Amino acid sequence: MKRIASIQDVSCLGRCSQTVALPVVSAMGVECAILPTAVLSTHTSFPDFHCLDLTDQLLPVARHWKAQGVRFDALYTGYLASDRQVAVVLELLELLREEGTLLFVDPAMADHGKLYAGFGPEFPALMAQVVSKAQITVPNITEASLMTGLPYREDYDEAYVKALLRGVAALGAEKVVLTGVSLEKDTIGFMSVSYTPLLQPPGASRLPRHGGYFLRHGGGRHHAGHEPEGRIPSGGGFHPAVHRSDPHRPPGGMVRRRIRAGAAHADRACEGAGAVNTLRTKNVYV
Repeated sequence: MKRIASIQDVSCLGRCSQTVALPVVSAMGVECAILPTAVLSTHTSFPDFHCLDLTDQLLPVARHWKAQGVRFDALYTGYLASDRQVAVVLELLELLREEGTLLFVDPAMADHGKLYAGFGPEFPALMAQVVSKAQITVPNITEASLMTGLPYREDYDEAYVKALLRGVAALGAEKVVLTGVSLEKDTIGFMSVSYTPLLQPPGASRLPRHGGYFLRHGGGRHHAGHEPEGRIPSGGGFHPAVHRSDPHRPPGGMVRRRIRAGAAHADRACEGAGAVNTLRTKNVYV
């Protein structure tokens, strides 16, 4: 069985972070070890949430894992609680990462043009250091804007999205999936780019490729739909695996999209370099 370490917060109320990653990754047949970066009373959309920063506990846990000979096929980072914690997480990644270990980074720090409460203006540059180590990263529009220095725009076109993708890739990330992209009315989805020739078919150019869109129609709940099983062999297939989606709309006025927390994106991306990797999602309500 493959094994992921999920390095992000526990929000005591709100369906996100560890409380979503653990069951979804486990349901995909992958063991999910958790390393909480903080305990939050609620997720960050609630006002005046309480946050217990667990920075001092991260390295002791990681060192114990290392001493026990525990190995991970993938490391998955999300919400990091403070400036100091970013430096500790970078050290932790160096400790736990081995040859073939995939690093999946969700730079969870902002949305709707603003940083989450508790983060200062210097935080995006720190998070960019984590993104620079990633094989796959999944920022939203706001996060990509803050890390690249491009102005945040609510009205944008395809050229702007491509500029964000190129900017994040320039930080060092091998593959970028930009989430929350809406280029047409009543649609929301993603666009992605890969600058890794090893994961593209022979002769493929290093140009951005477009992501597919999920239809948005009424309601307000999110439904991570059925993903037809896709494969990422060592010779190609990152984009098809990311872009495939069930063509059937969910019932009852729901919003059909992937879980942004990354579990649906990374389901089986942890299979490792040189192996055949399977991306699959389940029907999950969040």
